[in-house]
Amino acid sequence: MAHVYTATVIWERDGEDYLDREYSRGHLWRFDGGVEVPASSSPLVVKPPLSREDAVDPEEALGTASLRSGDRVSIVDGAGAFVDAADQRAVAATLLVAEGPDAGRRFELRSGAHHVGRDSSNEIVLSDPMVSKRHARLNVSDVVEAFRLACTAPKAEGEVFNIASGSRVSVTGLLAVFNQLLDLEVQGEFKDARPADVRHSLAETIKAQEVLGFRPRVGLHEGLVKTMLWYRRALGKSVRIPRSTT
Repeated sequence: MAHVYTATVIWERDGEDYLDREYSRGHLWRFDGGVEVPASSSPLVVKPPLSREDAVDPEEALGTASLRSGDRVSIVDGAGAFVDAADQRAVAATLLVAEGPDAGRRFELRSGAHHVGRDSSNEIVLSDPMVSKRHARLNVSDVVEAFRLACTAPKAEGEVFNIASGSRVSVTGLLAVFNQLLDLEVQGEFKDARPADVRHSLAETIKAQEVLGFRPRVGLHEGLVKTMLWYRRALGKSVRIPRSTT
């Protein structure tokens, strides 16, 4: 007989933005039976104080699991689903079904990933036979949050805002990120600049921060990791998670 056990990983930011990856890897595992276990990335992988030596790391957890010879175990993740603890109660957007059998239905979307399809395992379940069991994934993040703030901020009417991470990246830096994530060794080809080339381009977000209270939470590296994982899962490809993101 197969048994299904679930666990929730609780990771609190405490004001850290995650963008420079200089944040604590300490977090909490909450199991379906109510037991809570302090956990962390292994100190052998992420050096203290960014990791916790007094917490359980993934290698220790696997080594102490109550498995016996001959046991068969399938470990299934949440397909990248997460909810920012700071925004669990705040509705970031509303999905309105415009056509089909579910026309008129509304679904409240909070920060994180939302899966759409006919299967009951999705957060948004539709009855339309033209929709597949696992049809799509909606990731509610910075852009959706910016739209919500623009609709509610008292001084936003008639204004124009840039919405971006607010950080710079060079073309060679972007190529390095792709090489790391995709396990490639693509080399750039450098040529003389052309008269119309724009050497520097940055979407300044200071106005959005001051008027809307917007704060970017997903950086380039994290956003590309999430995009890569989704496409590889959707295409049925094996997934390589870069060590630097753990």
